[in-house]
Amino acid sequence: MAAKKPAQKSKSAKPAEQKPAAKAKSSPKSSLTAKEEAFCRAYVETSNGSEAYRRAYNAANMKPESIHRKAVEVKAKGRVTARIEELQAKVAERHDVTVDYIIGGLKTVAERSMQVEAVLNKDGEPIGEYQFNAAGANKSLELLGKHLGMFTEKMNLHVTTDLSEILKARGRANASDSQ
Repeated sequence: MAAKKPAQKSKSAKPAEQKPAAKAKSSPKSSLTAKEEAFCRAYVETSNGSEAYRRAYNAANMKPESIHRKAVEVKAKGRVTARIEELQAKVAERHDVTVDYIIGGLKTVAERSMQVEAVLNKDGEPIGEYQFNAAGANKSLELLGKHLGMFTEKMNLHVTTDLSEILKARGRANASDSQ
C-alpha cells in the first residue's frame, strides 16, 4: 500500500502542474464557445449582429426583436468584442486597408464628385450641358465628417425643477393611488 500512495500523489501532482500552463494561453479565441466564435466570424463577414446571431445560434423560431436583443447581449461580452476586433484587424491587414487609405479614397470621391463635367453625346462630344455628382459628394463628405467626429449629436438638458419637488409629487401620487 505504501507504494500505491506515492503513485497516486504523483498522478494528482501532474495535472496541477499542467493547469497553469493551459491558463497562461489565454487569447480571446481560446475563451470563446464554438457558437461565440461562429458569431464573431459571421459578424466580421456581415457587420450585422442579428444576422451573425442567426448564423451562429438556433434562431429559427425566434422573433426578430429577440434575435436583436440576444445579438446585443453576445456582442457586449468583452471576450467577444475583443475577438471581433482581432478578426477585423486581420481582415484590414490582409486587404491592406488603413484609415489613411479610406480617408484618401473618400477625399478623391468628394473632389471628383464636385467637379463639373461636360455631358457627352453618343459620339463622345460635349452637348453644352454640365453636371456634377451631388449624391457622391454628399455621401463621401458625410462619411469623412462622421469619421472625424464632426457630426455627433449633442443634447443639452436643463433641469429647472428641484429633484426634491419631483420626489414629493411622486410620493403624493403613490399615496393617493394606494387609497
